Amino acid sequence: MNKKSFYVSAMVVCLVAVGAWHLGRSSKADENPPADLRNARRSQDLPETGREVKFTADSVASRTTGAVRMTPEMARERLSEIMANTPDITKKSAACADVISELCRNGYTNEAWDLIDSGYGTVRDSQLAAFFSGADLDNQSLLFKIEGLEKHEITLGMLGYLHRIKDDGMHDKLSSPEFQAFIDSLRAKNMLTGVDTALSVTLRTQLAESDASANRSLLESASLMNSSGLIGTYSMMDLVYRADIGDAFEKWEFVERIDPAEQENRRAQNVRVRLISELVRQDAAKALGTILQTPGKQGFADLSNAMEEWMSIDADGASKWVLANRPGLHQGKQNAVANALFTKALNFGEYDTARQWAESMHDPKMKANMMRALEARGAASQ
Repeated sequence: MNKKSFYVSAMVVCLVAVGAWHLGRSSKADENPPADLRNARRSQDLPETGREVKFTADSVASRTTGAVRMTPEMARERLSEIMANTPDITKKSAACADVISELCRNGYTNEAWDLIDSGYGTVRDSQLAAFFSGADLDNQSLLFKIEGLEKHEITLGMLGYLHRIKDDGMHDKLSSPEFQAFIDSLRAKNMLTGVDTALSVTLRTQLAESDASANRSLLESASLMNSSGLIGTYSMMDLVYRADIGDAFEKWEFVERIDPAEQENRRAQNVRVRLISELVRQDAAKALGTILQTPGKQGFADLSNAMEEWMSIDADGASKWVLANRPGLHQGKQNAVANALFTKALNFGEYDTARQWAESMHDPKMKANMMRALEARGAASQ
């Protein structure tokens, strides 16, 4: 992730993860928490390091760098100037984040932390992302600081943390005992959502910047993170959908590793439908053979969606498959095929065909629902 895409990702996360929370804060008092809360945030002093921060090539570059090395006193003055004279909130946030980055680069980690804006908003959010990307701290100290953030700020801290370890064995670091202890603590406080969001953003960017081979490796890592609870089901399925590995069936293998019970929410189902569409478009007959292995309600939904997709791109081929294969299917699968063809015929105004598929249903309740749908179109008795 280069410096531009990192800040873009940080700002996107700010808007998504923090925006909804801000809507609930209508009073001016809420925008400026009590002094004791602000002081509490500053009470955890960072260890003195006395070392220069060594940034990688794609670290956040400061636009405040000049001939004179920035000191905490200069940074404090610069921040006051920015806050007073920069009305545009995006430019203000970026400039304030640059100051924090510069201080971290110059070895003033403690001072940079103390100068992060104490009020809630995009300025603080951007500064947090910059701090956790550039702070001269060991991993355990960084995780300790992230754990002390507000719930809605965990994403920003994690985004910066992941930015600095992504090229240095990210999976190993996320499997370390210190990280597991950090996760256990957040889980106990119901604060894991920010970790999921930050991992998802980071991995999406890596997928976009990598070739097919690297995409496979990233999906393998993401799958392990999903099984351990670091990445949620929707995030995992979205990563699978975005991955470019050249084979829809190989991608489907990653989907099959996910607990089916965790895929029942609407967002996950929407992604699953798109992945089924990829299967059908690559090889429809093979896709149907694969999908027929899925049991229960999910298997019914998958088969219906696959048949609808096949009918939309090759109605003749789909019809031939139905004639040859539907009679030998289990009744539940037969119902799924009939449901898909009924829906397609109804949507195209082919009411006679739709009625025939409704009448072929083995499930009385579904059959009744189909007939009511036809009645709603004024076509049940035609």
